[in-house]
Amino acid sequence: MNKKKNILMCLEQLNIGGVETAVMTYCFGYMEKGHKVYIAAKNGIFTPKLEKNNIKILEIEYELINHFPLEKKDKMIEFCKNNNITEIHIHQYPCALYWLPICLEFQIPYIAYIHSIVPGTPKWFMETYPVYNIALPLFFNNASKIICIAESTQNEINELFHIKQEKFKIVSNLLNISELSNNPLPENITTFGIMSRLSKEKMKSIQKAIEFFLEYNKIQQDSKLLIAGDGPEKKEINNLIKGNKNIKMIGVITNPLDLMTKIDVFMGVDRCILEAIASKRIAIVSGYNETVNIVNKENIEKLRKENFSGKNLEKSNITPEILNKYEKEEIHKIIEENFENIDKKNNVTNNLYIEELEKTNYIDTNFFTTINKFIEGNVDTNDAREELQKIYNSKRWKIINKLAKIIKK
Repeated sequence: MNKKKNILMCLEQLNIGGVETAVMTYCFGYMEKGHKVYIAAKNGIFTPKLEKNNIKILEIEYELINHFPLEKKDKMIEFCKNNNITEIHIHQYPCALYWLPICLEFQIPYIAYIHSIVPGTPKWFMETYPVYNIALPLFFNNASKIICIAESTQNEINELFHIKQEKFKIVSNLLNISELSNNPLPENITTFGIMSRLSKEKMKSIQKAIEFFLEYNKIQQDSKLLIAGDGPEKKEINNLIKGNKNIKMIGVITNPLDLMTKIDVFMGVDRCILEAIASKRIAIVSGYNETVNIVNKENIEKLRKENFSGKNLEKSNITPEILNKYEKEEIHKIIEENFENIDKKNNVTNNLYIEELEKTNYIDTNFFTTINKFIEGNVDTNDAREELQKIYNSKRWKIINKLAKIIKK
């Protein structure tokens, strides 16, 4: 039997988003298994639900900065001590700058979660904020486990930082299936749904889904499309739909069931596809690469490998004309086969990572202070390199040598 843990979840904020929803699922999954869960994040729309379930929140705003924010360290340490935190789960890169000094000085084991499958994300952080050239190698090399949602993400991190394979684990997005699975199956295909952050990186997917619906609407003129979400590209999406009376923008929703119970077909990408399948709806991946694929037993495993983004499928397998010809029996068969698959592989109840974690390597705060001084121009390269040599023992020479080269550069 696993020892009960006090787990601190670190993410940027508690508003609507894929990472936020995933962390909420993890929280309640761990609680169901008897562990205590805490949050360190900026408050948002999910705060009342967490507090209602007696989850303590350390409110903290993670800024995009070019130094380790040691000035906030005392407050964070106090929270960890008062709540006897036994491990920390770091879900986004900006959080790493804040928690890495604490994890390493106090040897608190931590898991590095990589939710994004956008290629080049680590490089962007390192090029934009040079402190990440030091923070990210430390972050990944000292993590007890690195959990990725896609193989491509694991490969990218491994290529950049040369991490031992045994540190990685691929865990697809998890859901609390029981919260979503009680819907009656659709009888026909009339109402479509999109649920997304209305942001630039999502626009290709959203646009393709709208185009698909508009073609379907020419065949079935009583069909409707509901679009849930908000964001900076809302005006652009309004331009795309051009006042079409069959398309309705319904704003932000906090529970996917608020949309899924109203629709027959969901179109989108990523975690929302899983939520649609769990809600027993037809799920169509409107991919970032502008392919359109109905999820079925033939492609579900391949789609899962890239988090249902569609990026690893070169051709579409569905058109509005083909979809319109589906009979009720065929619709139900696809839905039930998809549901059976994700109930086994994406259900939080039996897919949480609950292994015991080893302590991290010890690194004193002086290391991070020295790095900050160097970035600020208050210490020269040789002094920084000497400080690294003092802090790391001989077994860690490969990492120190790499960091010294980074500093020299």
